[in-house]
Amino acid sequence: MKVDNRIFFFDEEEAIDAGYRPCGHCMPRIYQIWKALQAVKQHQQ
Repeated sequence: MKVDNRIFFFDEEEAIDAGYRPCGHCMPRIYQIWKALQAVKQHQQ
């Protein structure tokens, strides 16, 4: 990741609330959980 592209947050919840998601490359397990939760949210709408 380029240094210019780094953004820091207080915690994961703050980042997700700002529209960011876990990295699929760096954090594959957490990304898969996030992705599954997004599918559930889409299905509920």
